[in-house]
Amino acid sequence: MKDKLKYFISKASIIPENVKDNILLKLENKTFEYKLCHGDFHVLNLIQTSNDIKIIDWICASSGNPEADIYRTYLLVGR
Repeated sequence: MKDKLKYFISKASIIPENVKDNILLKLENKTFEYKLCHGDFHVLNLIQTSNDIKIIDWICASSGNPEADIYRTYLLVGR
């Protein structure tokens, strides 16, 4: 997930270059856990059932820190 985040942060046009540099530096110093991350978490990957909400489309799943899904979702929503 760390490599994916680096790539998507560097390609995000909504983030100014100086902010990207700061984010990438913090990312490099972050210790990642090895837990399941969705990798493409956003509202279109949620389905409401009669009982609850299910997360679908796990093709981008990887191991990493669960916070990575939050960061990635921010980048997706901000585009």
